[in-house]
Amino acid sequence: MPQDDIYERLTRAIGEEFEIGVEAMRHEAALHADLGIDSLDMVDLAVVVERTFGVRLSKEDMVSARTLEDLAGLIRSRLDE
Repeated sequence: MPQDDIYERLTRAIGEEFEIGVEAMRHEAALHADLGIDSLDMVDLAVVVERTFGVRLSKEDMVSARTLEDLAGLIRSRLDE
């Protein structure tokens, strides 16, 4: 799946789950600082990723993802496995 498709699906799913407007969904947007996704929300975010893409990200993966671009890259790497 192309990276742009991953990013589009990811931002749509995050926007719906966390009620975040599309204008905030920039590639470099920090999950915590810009989007307000806290450590408890990261669990929900992992579920959103699994439901949307059929891939499971580890706790370490979720901690290492600082931006939307980081998260999209992790998803891409799991889809390529």
